[in-house]
Amino acid sequence: MRELIEKIIKANLSIVIDRAKVLSVTETHCKAESLTNGSIYFKCALNAIQKNQDDELKATPVVNSEIVVGVLPDGSAFVISMSRVEKLHYRQGKTEMTIDGNGFKITRDNENLFDGIKDLAAEVKKIVVIYGNGPDVAAIDLVMERINKILI
Repeated sequence: MRELIEKIIKANLSIVIDRAKVLSVTETHCKAESLTNGSIYFKCALNAIQKNQDDELKATPVVNSEIVVGVLPDGSAFVISMSRVEKLHYRQGKTEMTIDGNGFKITRDNENLFDGIKDLAAEVKKIVVIYGNGPDVAAIDLVMERINKILI
């Protein structure tokens, strides 16, 4: 956002700011209808700066929620703010984190934290103790149920 504001200041660009209702959402854009004049923004970018592939913080609005849209002189539009968030996605290099109604997904170098924890629990269940009791498999299953509620 800071890059965009600096670019606008340097270029003396004017931005039209409008309120709109989200009609549909894709990974990078949303379609929205202006609440002030009824016009349709067919490709409203979720991020004002699209060129950065390594680092990203993107919020995805909920369909039928309200957003604030910035419209540049060339007609391109982007989301400035939103009333409701369906999903947050953060990427920094090889690390990614997604948060939505289903839970959290954390990935680094294509390794998912949830899958790693599931694999660990499966290996712990295999432990056999010669003297005394082995691992409490029921307790491990309860912990995995709790983790299932948090991570995806």
